[in-house]
Amino acid sequence: MPTPMKPARLVRWAPRGKRKRWYIFARDPDTGKQIRHLCAEHGTTNAEDRKELLNQYRQRETLARAENLKRGGSVAYDSLLLDEIKAYEDYLDEAVESREANPEAGTGISPKTREVYKNTLSKLKNWLKKKGHQKLTTGNLSSNLLTQFFRQLSSSDVQFGKRKKKPSAASVNQARRVVRTFVRSVNSKRPRRFPDITEFNAAFAPHENEAKAQWMALTPSDLESFLIAALRREAPDFRADITRARRNGAAVESFHQTAPSTAATPISRLFLVLALCGCRREEALRMKWEHVDLEKGRITFPHGLKRSKYRILPLADDTAGLVAPAFLKLLKCWRDEDPKRKYVLPHENVKQPRYCSSAWRKTNELAGIGRISPQQLRKSFTSYAGACGIAAADSAFWQGHGLAVASKHYRAQVLERRRGDSLESAMGLKPIVEQLVHGGSPV
Repeated sequence: MPTPMKPARLVRWAPRGKRKRWYIFARDPDTGKQIRHLCAEHGTTNAEDRKELLNQYRQRETLARAENLKRGGSVAYDSLLLDEIKAYEDYLDEAVESREANPEAGTGISPKTREVYKNTLSKLKNWLKKKGHQKLTTGNLSSNLLTQFFRQLSSSDVQFGKRKKKPSAASVNQARRVVRTFVRSVNSKRPRRFPDITEFNAAFAPHENEAKAQWMALTPSDLESFLIAALRREAPDFRADITRARRNGAAVESFHQTAPSTAATPISRLFLVLALCGCRREEALRMKWEHVDLEKGRITFPHGLKRSKYRILPLADDTAGLVAPAFLKLLKCWRDEDPKRKYVLPHENVKQPRYCSSAWRKTNELAGIGRISPQQLRKSFTSYAGACGIAAADSAFWQGHGLAVASKHYRAQVLERRRGDSLESAMGLKPIVEQLVHGGSPV
């Protein structure tokens, strides 16, 4: 456990290679950092003067401690870290209640966000107790201690469905963001709980794995292969090729079987909305027909998810550039199928459209092109928009994130893009979309 900071004291000290002199080592009442003052600069010439100077520094510390008690109760840096975590969890509950009481106000957080935060903070609490840091104060929290926690988090197994696996770099980075937000929130209290939160920057710095660092935008052939595979799996006459060993292990049998998993929301339609609108997965699933203006070719995304601003995506006839005019025609066909349906995406007998992870995974396997995720489609939209000459500020606004995020984390190099006047042409999806509009089947 870190050693508590000592009160003001006299030390005969000198940098390496220089003559030793008397110094006062004390704690700055504003930052909590240790400071050093040369006694000779205060006019001290003997031991009695130095002792009087030391008493003055200790009186300052006592007065600062009393002032902290007057302003906030406990001394700022003597607050127990576990108590601050408990208080922050109560704050999260209040934030959820605020959102549920008045969603239109745009305040508070969602229950899902609270679950993510509480899960990470629970792991931090358990780790602190396991390491014997139950009495750790905020003033003694160090960057090294946080680094140890994140290192342990990255090496421990997590439950992933019915199996266990190591967390990805993205999961550990999410934990870093949660703890960083917690530290900043606690430090906003008065008196401040942490001497200097900038020293934690090294522990909170995100780590990228090589696969993420080398990722490029999905090629048109990848996008075509996935969409065709999704349409094949949704065809009534589709049969999957199954090869498995018998129980006795003596022989291997191969046969055709109906698709083992069918999604209430077709993967092909969800794919087209994600790829050609550049929206988040939840935004695609929540998209309603009242958000789609088929006459003017616009899709409205109301604010709410991740505190995004109210924004409008023009599919056709926009000065910034064409996005997907052929897809707009397909949306009209979807609307004519069931004019009474509330949501853009079908959902059969369930309450609203849902993302079927097993059907998406099996579509990836059938396409045989590796793993394509909804988030990769969102990133590819940003990349293709830049490659087609659309200003980064426009595409960032359409997708609901900042310009810096679009440039640094989303936009990647586009290879093998097709010629055309729209994003769907550059992605190679326009011929397939036009076939679907005219009732044809590209498979």
